[in-house]
Amino acid sequence: MKKHYCLNCHHQLKADVCENCSFDNSLDNLNSLSEHEIKRLCYLQLKQIKSELNYAYSFLIGGLILLVIGAFFFGLSFRFDVIGVRVFTPTSMEFIVSMISLVCCLGLLTLFCIKFFYNTNRKKYFEEIIDSVRKNAKK
Repeated sequence: MKKHYCLNCHHQLKADVCENCSFDNSLDNLNSLSEHEIKRLCYLQLKQIKSELNYAYSFLIGGLILLVIGAFFFGLSFRFDVIGVRVFTPTSMEFIVSMISLVCCLGLLTLFCIKFFYNTNRKKYFEEIIDSVRKNAKK
């Protein structure tokens, strides 16, 4: 099922009239709006989606930084014993730091995926509206 969003405030619609801003998104109202007005509203939403995607990319960068830090500290958790053999020590502070940073990395990358795919779907929806308005304008 395809999700529909308000052209005015970009909240998900359950009916033709938006519950958040009371904007009428029915076809009758959209036909009364000018093509320019519909495009303007869609481009405003695309601008906001772009800023939210940039915000999602900050989660990606933070997650990758924590991944590098976690891998580095995980490598440090292997220590040499008295005969010179590398031994894994799960009780060391380096291992604890690596696990904390890897869990935080997983959380940030999950947030990135959620925000990225949600906003990408919204972006496609508004681009489809703009394309349909252009096609109707050419007819």
